[in-house]
Amino acid sequence: MNRIFALSIILFLVSLPVKGANFEELDKPPEGAHAGQMFLGAFFAMGAPVGPIFEEEESFVKDVDYEISTDIYKKLWISHLSFNFGVSYEYMPIDHLGVKGKLKYNMTIQRTLFGSDYQNWTNTVYQDLSFLVGAAGHLTNRKQWDVVLTPVLGYSIAWFKPTPIAAHLLTGAPTNYDYTDGGTRRADSFILGSELNFTTYFSGGLYLSIGFDWTINFVKFSSPFNLTIDTVNYYYENERKAFFHTVSLIVSAGYAFSN
Repeated sequence: MNRIFALSIILFLVSLPVKGANFEELDKPPEGAHAGQMFLGAFFAMGAPVGPIFEEEESFVKDVDYEISTDIYKKLWISHLSFNFGVSYEYMPIDHLGVKGKLKYNMTIQRTLFGSDYQNWTNTVYQDLSFLVGAAGHLTNRKQWDVVLTPVLGYSIAWFKPTPIAAHLLTGAPTNYDYTDGGTRRADSFILGSELNFTTYFSGGLYLSIGFDWTINFVKFSSPFNLTIDTVNYYYENERKAFFHTVSLIVSAGYAFSN
């Protein structure tokens, strides 16, 4: 409930600049990006997380044999996929340059790779609520198309649950799996990244964009880990810091207004 309340407050603050927008321009032909433009939109992205934090997830369980059914065993191989969505607002004080803020929710899932003939499991390993800000550089001025590069930095409030699938599947299994200190913990982080997209403007103020989004999260866990398999394979032993990259395909849509 506290997360929902905080998200509502932030969305309200982000929408305040629209109060002074000139909505009469909605019937005009597309003008593209120019000084005085404001962009309010929503986005969705899907990509792959890469880095030691997820390599550790995969290597920790890859040699474990899981009994799917009687006398049928499979290696506990897993993969990861990230999804994020949110809202963005940009104001252009001058031609070709804007200031952009993004509020987003990110979720990374892991899934077993037992094959299509067997049941697979999916679980959430990481999730965060983050705010990012950056300078948006626009290639064109008052054209119907645009190429936009936006380097960003920000901060995330995050939660991380190590090897959630193993925690579920190996409970009570013969494998000596110690999950004593494997519960969900805070994993807040600083973020750097950039977005490169191609944008098209339409009559009525609508814009659509598609591109690539890259971020790197510098994570600090609220407590160290204490997980082992067969007393020889340790998970992030005594470590509290990590990082990971996420490369995603991002699609955005929204409205452009002038003040």
